[in-house]
Amino acid sequence: MTPGRLQAILQTIGARNTSIARDRVRCSCLLAQWTHPGAKDSTPSMVVFPEGRHGDPIYSCQACHRKGALRDLVCFLWHKTGLNMMNVIEALDGPDAPVKAPEGKEVKNPFLREKANRVAKLVRDGGAHEVYRRKRQTEDAPWHDKYAIAASDDVPEIPWEEYEPHLTEVMHPYAEARGIHLDTWLEWELGVDTRMRRILFPMRDHHGRLIAISGRLYEEKKCLRCGGDIITLAPVPPAKKGKQICGNCGKKPPPKYLHSKGFQRNVFLYGEHLLPNDSGTKLYVVEGHLDALALWQDGYRPVVATLGTNVGESQIERLVHYAAMPMRPMRIILVVHDGDEAGHSMGVMMKRMIAGRVPMFARPCPDGSDPAKMLQYERVKLLGEPWKRSVDTQLTMG
Repeated sequence: MTPGRLQAILQTIGARNTSIARDRVRCSCLLAQWTHPGAKDSTPSMVVFPEGRHGDPIYSCQACHRKGALRDLVCFLWHKTGLNMMNVIEALDGPDAPVKAPEGKEVKNPFLREKANRVAKLVRDGGAHEVYRRKRQTEDAPWHDKYAIAASDDVPEIPWEEYEPHLTEVMHPYAEARGIHLDTWLEWELGVDTRMRRILFPMRDHHGRLIAISGRLYEEKKCLRCGGDIITLAPVPPAKKGKQICGNCGKKPPPKYLHSKGFQRNVFLYGEHLLPNDSGTKLYVVEGHLDALALWQDGYRPVVATLGTNVGESQIERLVHYAAMPMRPMRIILVVHDGDEAGHSMGVMMKRMIAGRVPMFARPCPDGSDPAKMLQYERVKLLGEPWKRSVDTQLTMG
């Protein structure tokens, strides 16, 4: 994307004092109303780059130190101002809808050619499972993009022989401490990698094929290299959290989660292979593996996990597909997100992306908690009794 096209997109969402500097665009901070002293930005302090690490536009403000994906910023402005920015969201995601300028004139979608080039590159590189397009409502696809569901057929299957050695019928003490039952351990085929000190979660697609393996550390306070204790340093403003390092060797600890090479976690749903055979009237959506297991063993089924708060368009289309499957009653999508800022942003984003195509409600966990950390009676208080209709009368839009 050229800086000129990016400048035109920024002007459609109300950016002021825009100017092009080399390969980036500078403008007044779009978040000044909430983050700047005096609620204004007299000196243009926001810089927007055409392509970030994942190929999408990113922004960074040198005054309030806020940064992130431009798409998330648009969703935030939509939520705060109430202005309909669906055209801009669709432009960022790639459909052919035009972008509407503030004065009412239509501007040709500047993302169309770049998105087509990226799609072609993904196909050449063998990453066809990452290619998905959100279609308009037609007779062939009235509710969802069928390609988003069938795309997983292009993902190579992992031979079961590679994962089978990690299976064990004896549950790991960490899983037991997190409240996982033995029948849940066996049903979801969990395993243990003692060398990497991780609990393994096999990921299957809607055909039941093994397409990825995720691993979570079960010794978060110990260094894998030297066995030293992990310590947290004092935060350096404007950061809210301090960095974690090993107190012995001084190196950064490994990530909490690791996935199979090439796996895109915002494309598939964890627990998707159990959806076609489940007749539940509600479809529970959570963030992580342990959250899904906690709800499943308490009877809240079917349940899937998005594996993070950055929900992808393909995941949304899959949820819509499974909620409105032919020859079955319409399911209610019930999002049970964590009680933090990222969790609330996830709930708002999913509502915008589903856009009323199927019934969708959000149930936030208490502050600082998540479904896996909550006790059973707390989950019942939040969601009602499983397998009953009590929660249906409690649901309210919000």
